[in-house]
Amino acid sequence: MRVLLKILIAVALVVLLPLTLLTLGGGHVLRYYINNHGSELLGREVYADQVSLNGFTGRLHIDSLYVAEPDRSSRFVSARHVDTYVSVPQLLTGTLVVSDLDIDALSLNIVQRDTTFNFSDILRRIAWEDTAEDSPLPVVFRDINVRNSYVHYHDSIVGSVFNLNDVSLFIPGVDMRNIQTSMGVNLTFTEGGTLQTKVDYDEKRQSYSIDVCVDDFRLESLLPYVRQQIYLDDLRGMLNLNLTIKGSAAHLLDFSLRGDAGIKGLDMIGAEGISLIQCDTVGIGVSDLDLPANRVHLSRVFFDHPHVNIAYESDSLDNFTRLIRKSEDLYSVNDTVAAATATTVEYNGRERELQFLIDSLLVANASLSYRDASLRNALFLYEISEANISVPQFKLDGVNHIEATARLGMNGRLRCWYDGTVTDGRNMHAVVQADHIDVHDFSPYTVEMFGNEVSQGTMSAYLMYNTHKGKLVGQNRITVRHPKVEKKRRGIDAEMNIPFRAGVYMLTDRNDVLDIDLPVRGNIDEPSFSYKRLLFRTLGKLIVKVSTSPFRRGNGKASRDEMHIRDVRELDNVNLDSIPSDLLHEE
Repeated sequence: MRVLLKILIAVALVVLLPLTLLTLGGGHVLRYYINNHGSELLGREVYADQVSLNGFTGRLHIDSLYVAEPDRSSRFVSARHVDTYVSVPQLLTGTLVVSDLDIDALSLNIVQRDTTFNFSDILRRIAWEDTAEDSPLPVVFRDINVRNSYVHYHDSIVGSVFNLNDVSLFIPGVDMRNIQTSMGVNLTFTEGGTLQTKVDYDEKRQSYSIDVCVDDFRLESLLPYVRQQIYLDDLRGMLNLNLTIKGSAAHLLDFSLRGDAGIKGLDMIGAEGISLIQCDTVGIGVSDLDLPANRVHLSRVFFDHPHVNIAYESDSLDNFTRLIRKSEDLYSVNDTVAAATATTVEYNGRERELQFLIDSLLVANASLSYRDASLRNALFLYEISEANISVPQFKLDGVNHIEATARLGMNGRLRCWYDGTVTDGRNMHAVVQADHIDVHDFSPYTVEMFGNEVSQGTMSAYLMYNTHKGKLVGQNRITVRHPKVEKKRRGIDAEMNIPFRAGVYMLTDRNDVLDIDLPVRGNIDEPSFSYKRLLFRTLGKLIVKVSTSPFRRGNGKASRDEMHIRDVRELDNVNLDSIPSDLLHEE
């Protein structure tokens, strides 16, 4: 009996004495090792203020853990408290099991420059350690909880900064021997908005599923990235996302996405604080976004009360092109961006064309402000409002049917239909109907082209255009009631020196109605092609033909049949510069 008692005491001493010594002095030893040899593991200066270790329960507690940047002058990561349990029996059997890992007030500083991060050296060091001949100790994490944390992210190339407050993270478990885990992340952006995610990962299948929910994320944070394409002074609005992403960890771009996205209060502000695009609500429903298949299928795209501001300056550049050029001057487009904007992708050695489909595209209550300061003699301003556009089954590379209605100026109404592709106008059919248009609004163009102001008149128009392989054939039926053209302005260097006033008078019938059919032809592939210039030059040739006709000059106003041009080739030989001087004096 005494022998058995001595054996039990000896065993107890062998087991309990190391655990007791570990409890009494293990924390001090571990703290000394962390502070003096932590850099051997991470290549960074590591510091812990207080460390306690209970050898009986396996509880490990660390106060004020700190990891420095490589230059030792700033912090990479720190935590107020780290608390966890290590299973001593399983550690003795060769497996490190860490459970109830609780990290309080984690503060993480992430800096990115191109594809390199301020922790890339740590990843390389860990990867080097994994290539060692000795197999690493298997590690199992259970119940990881991060609370009251803060993350600072800075992209030094574009100047983007994100600050995340109240970050919380919960991971039920990670078994490094066979990773199959779930993870939840909740965080609050300092600038406003929240993010909630749930991640399921299966290492055996190398598959993952991510649920992402973003509420009221402020778009200002994305401004540095937007400026790589168009240089905005400011970007405002709230982004909301509810997406599910599924993919394979073996291939970075092998994933599919579906869900909903929306923006409230979008405002893209350009130079001098002037808004380029505003929109009350943008809604997008994603049925399927599959990168390997190069397929984008959207169930719905909806714009409510959008407003677009287009302005041409004296150099004939519009405000959008000007900001794009400014962005190109400041940011160089790298190969990654170029590849991302390509219409084809290669997957498993096969090249696939982009398939883009929107089941329903709607624009409601839209408006547009148009300002043209490129004219030499006057400023043109025009407003389009109450615009509604519907496109069923919108396809990027197929024929689309587009219908639109709008108010033109104060009293004008517009309806139009378009059948064709949106990326190439070389093959299309378009019909435009408009009425109750005040032609005085377009006087800046008549002054520019002819030197005359149109001070009165109400116009209606029926326009039909067809293109085939870039060749344009158009028919314009234009009716103007009670037109009045003022005398040619002195000192105006008009583009066409023709008797515009006299021509309009001759084309107006006895009921004070101008009614003409004006066919046009052209080649849209020519660099100098312009719908505006083509239409006005054709109108100018008609006026020259009417004004220089002996019959019309001798008999006053032309009849209705004489004002219809059956074939545009009738005007091909009209010389805009060969005008009798007496007609010009009459102006």
